[in-house]
Amino acid sequence: MKFFLVVLIFFSLIGYGQTDWISAYNLAEEFYSGDDSELSIKYGEKALELAVVEFGKESLEYGLTQQLMGMIYFSSKRNDKAIYYFNESIKSFETIGEETNKGVSKYLIGSLFVSQKDFEKAEEQLLSAGEIFENETTEDNSYYYGLVLEELVEVYTSYGQTEVVYDLLNGLIDHQIKIGTVRNPDLASSYNKLALVNIKMERYNRSEENAYKAISVCEKNGLEGSLEYEKAMGILGINYVRNGNANLGESLVLACKSYYQKLGLEKDPFYYKLLLALGRSNYYMEYFGESYKYLLYAKELYPKYDWLVEDYSENLELLFNTLLKTGNYEEASAYMGELKKANQQSKFMEDIALINLEGVLAYKRGELKKAEEILSRTIILTNDKISLEQLEYLNNYANVLCDLGKFDDAEKYYLQVIEILEKSNTNSIENYIGALNNLALLYLDRGDYSKAELLLSECVNMSKRVFGAASNEYALALNNLGAMYYEIGNYDIAVDNFLNASDLYAQNFGKESVEYTSLENNIALLFSTVGDHEEALIRLNNVLSVESKILGENNLNHAQNLLSIAREYYDIGNMIKADQYAQQSSKLVKKLVGEDHIDFAHSQNLIGMIKFRSGDLENSNVCFSQAANVYKDLFGEMNIDYARSLLKLASVEAQQNKIGDAVEMFEKAKQILNSNMEDVFAFLSEQEKEKYLQTLYNDFNDYFKYTLNMAGEQASLGGAIFEQSVKLKGLLLKSSSVMRNTILNGSDEELKDMYNSWVSVKKRIADLYATQGNIQSKKLTELETEANNLEKELYLRTNLSGTLKDVEADNWQQIQKKLNPQDVVLEFISYLDESTNVVEYAVTVLDDKVEYPKVIKLFSETDIMEILGEYGANNYAYVTKIYGDNKNHETALYDLIWKPLEEEVKSKKNIYISPTGILHRISLWALGATSDQLMIDMYNIQNLSTSLNLLDPVNVFKEDIKNVSLFGDISYNTPQTEEEHWNYLEGTAAEIEGVEKSFKSKQYSTMVVRGLDASETSFKENAGHSNLIHVATHGFFFPDPEKLIASVEEEVVEDVGFRGSSNIVGLSSFTHNKNPLMRSGLIFAGVNDLWNHERFVKKDDGVLTAYEVTQMDFTDTKLVVLSACETGLGEIEGNEGVYGLQRALKMHGIPYIVNSLWQVPDKETQEFMNYFYNELLTKQIDVKEAFSNARMAMRAKYSPYYWAAFVLIQ
Repeated sequence: MKFFLVVLIFFSLIGYGQTDWISAYNLAEEFYSGDDSELSIKYGEKALELAVVEFGKESLEYGLTQQLMGMIYFSSKRNDKAIYYFNESIKSFETIGEETNKGVSKYLIGSLFVSQKDFEKAEEQLLSAGEIFENETTEDNSYYYGLVLEELVEVYTSYGQTEVVYDLLNGLIDHQIKIGTVRNPDLASSYNKLALVNIKMERYNRSEENAYKAISVCEKNGLEGSLEYEKAMGILGINYVRNGNANLGESLVLACKSYYQKLGLEKDPFYYKLLLALGRSNYYMEYFGESYKYLLYAKELYPKYDWLVEDYSENLELLFNTLLKTGNYEEASAYMGELKKANQQSKFMEDIALINLEGVLAYKRGELKKAEEILSRTIILTNDKISLEQLEYLNNYANVLCDLGKFDDAEKYYLQVIEILEKSNTNSIENYIGALNNLALLYLDRGDYSKAELLLSECVNMSKRVFGAASNEYALALNNLGAMYYEIGNYDIAVDNFLNASDLYAQNFGKESVEYTSLENNIALLFSTVGDHEEALIRLNNVLSVESKILGENNLNHAQNLLSIAREYYDIGNMIKADQYAQQSSKLVKKLVGEDHIDFAHSQNLIGMIKFRSGDLENSNVCFSQAANVYKDLFGEMNIDYARSLLKLASVEAQQNKIGDAVEMFEKAKQILNSNMEDVFAFLSEQEKEKYLQTLYNDFNDYFKYTLNMAGEQASLGGAIFEQSVKLKGLLLKSSSVMRNTILNGSDEELKDMYNSWVSVKKRIADLYATQGNIQSKKLTELETEANNLEKELYLRTNLSGTLKDVEADNWQQIQKKLNPQDVVLEFISYLDESTNVVEYAVTVLDDKVEYPKVIKLFSETDIMEILGEYGANNYAYVTKIYGDNKNHETALYDLIWKPLEEEVKSKKNIYISPTGILHRISLWALGATSDQLMIDMYNIQNLSTSLNLLDPVNVFKEDIKNVSLFGDISYNTPQTEEEHWNYLEGTAAEIEGVEKSFKSKQYSTMVVRGLDASETSFKENAGHSNLIHVATHGFFFPDPEKLIASVEEEVVEDVGFRGSSNIVGLSSFTHNKNPLMRSGLIFAGVNDLWNHERFVKKDDGVLTAYEVTQMDFTDTKLVVLSACETGLGEIEGNEGVYGLQRALKMHGIPYIVNSLWQVPDKETQEFMNYFYNELLTKQIDVKEAFSNARMAMRAKYSPYYWAAFVLIQ
């Protein structure tokens, strides 16, 4: 260490003249400056001797020589000798009253103690020197005063007294400016030091100002490229990193780092700070591998800067957090002890912050109970008075509680975070959105999808508004909302959200980033869910590859990726690879976080499925048990993952013939699934309910498969199976009709206005469907979203959750009480057997005496389709082939469907059937029991939409009908018609006239609409006001275009008029529509002209779809008769029945509906209807009996083709 102070002192002696002492002194100083300590000591000692001889010990010369000797020994690191001579010089200066040089010696002792890190002794000497220089106003003293301030900065920096250091540096800068150091690089150095202090105090804007001032000083002095200039640029970079501009900051820091390396200054303390800044910038940019590299390098250099313990603590904290991000929890744990030790010395972090980090580590490792215990201490330490800065602790604690399934407690803390943020005046919108997101995810975990969707939608809107549509925050919000829709089975909306977020992440981070691959993973899961496992595997393997490069393979991300790939191999039946990947995942999870983590449960669950499929029941039981226990411990007993694990466990128990245990588990799982379903149905739209049900189909398939098999040994299962079938058939339909009735019969005018708005939007959607078919325009998408949101709001406002739970309350015993000895209920059930991929059918039989409904397994869908054909025609030849004619009845369907039931129903007369699946397309009345006897001859069969109808039967008599609307004799052409697609139905004129005559003769108010007046608009405006609606026209149903197999329909006899559809080009908007309610409907006036050459009028296209029917009001309607063909057909959706005109009318709660299963001959239809109304109006019987009598009369005259298509549904 060299001090240039001696030069100044020497010049003050020039006036004394040349003496022997001065010669020795000059030589000592010359050799000192030349780093020759031995010669400088030799001549220094000589100068001491000569000073005594020439001037005496009480002289300035003697004191200066002692001071020089101290500097020489200080420079050669002989500190004891240096201190001795400095102290001796002080004594000499005190004797002669030389205060300035006394202050210099004290300053030099203080500097020596600073170099030894003996800061307390240094402080004493420096403060003493400072007092001397402060009181003396000479130019030299001002200079020395600045030097003392610089050393005191080092002292108080070591004490961690940042505020004191801040004041000292500001004082030093003022002093340097005052004494004219503006053009001196020392001022730049002071600005740089102050900039670093401001960084420490998190005053980044002030720090930038300081750095710019340092740069300005250097530029004014022509010192661009100097050390202080480059250091200031590096400090700017550090500030940019801290302020969130990591890219720009990193470039400046890297340039400064290269400069220091070029000068060989790797041992300089600022170089260490540069490494920390690079570690931080890469951490912020989520390049965790690069961050780890810089931070580890910095840590290894630390012994060279061991006095920078505060920076070292920062180093360790960043390193710790980087390891958390990459899932390297073992290595992170190893650093925790070191961080605690460093922090004890540096006090870089508050104790509560360190506790928080320790708790987060336990949380990441899956040690949830340990994390709860640790993080609860952060709450205790804050005494429940959380500051804005401490919200992280509250949030982390809530995260742990949420994962432990302590949702109520977690919700309380999340809400507290939100409340604090709402009350704060700071700009904390990002934190606020994050808090809303966390609360939403809690609701998602809890299955409270209504609240989750509301909050996640708000996060999307706020993120877009605040951060912009290209921001990462907006992308994250879209991803989370997509995940919510995925959970409830709304895959169309989920994939839109995922793809939009994915595009943003690709732009902002690139495709080789963790952010992008997280979205790729979600999209892959969607492909998997819809059955495209090949595409899912491609994407998942890409995710695995990219994330392995970025994060390595020793983290939970890698374990999760392995498990996702394992699931795909399981789904495509590759059990070897599925097991291989699942086992790797499980072992890694266990190593990283132990066996109490949700990822361990997921892996064990899949391994259990693999073992089960391979017949290893014992090991599958172990795996399912482990998974179930973890789910239960984490989320409680009402969690759907827990329910699914119970289903799998129960399946194993059933296979092992442990019937009692299996039944108990199946019933518990069913209870959880139903509870989740009821909660979800209370707020979802109809379409969303359907999609959510699809997510549960596999679960209920498993339930039915095993419970039906066990019912022979456990009779009580018959009742449980019966009730579950009833629930699945009734819940979706009931929620729709109850919502409508609640609103329309209520007094809430605002709710009615909202309902009318919803209907209006749905009508506009129907218009667009009709005009553009299956083309998804922007306008159509907007309207569908608006309608969906309005419908959901209506469900929320009507609060149907209690009503929906009533479906379960209606148990089979209540239905049994309604039955007479001649009655029997057949509750048909269908389920998909996953092991064979075949739909199986069964029935539960309930009469007035049985202890439990009896279960009978029936047939598979492949069996019945061999008889029916995949997409058989609906003409005479086809129907006769299936059912036979009056001379020869076909018995194949009877033998398959009914023969297994003969013993159970042989003594019964009234049979109530609730069909499922393909049975909706079967006319049971026409099944041939023998070559000369049909089922209609043996039983009075009544078709129920659900067995619950028997609890509150609605009997419609002629007295219940006050007014009638008749539509028929319709003109499908206009004078401008160029080409006829829909032919005129001659029989409908006589049919309508006969029905009109029957009702008018009994003095009923009857409206008849015929010819061109019988328009679609006329029907919409008038039909809903009638108690009875009769429509005689063409009907149509087009199968799903993706499933349709081309077939050629044959006509039987040329003079037979049919009420059915044909291949009409103008109807492509309907035939190719994705919505099944748009592929079923009725034809009205003018349709041929309106649809020729794609010409149409939007308000009235002559086609009334089932979708449009759902928007009409049938509040007063008791009976709808669709005297047209195929009105009973539609797309079959599992237990929910037929999606077509039948479905649309059922949604209105109309008590009775008559529709048809196939093309109906015109003349025989007229005859059937006349029989029906004559029976109803001339006898004191209800609609059911009148219809049955008409059917019997027709059966006596005709083959099944001419009468068996018509079905009465209640």
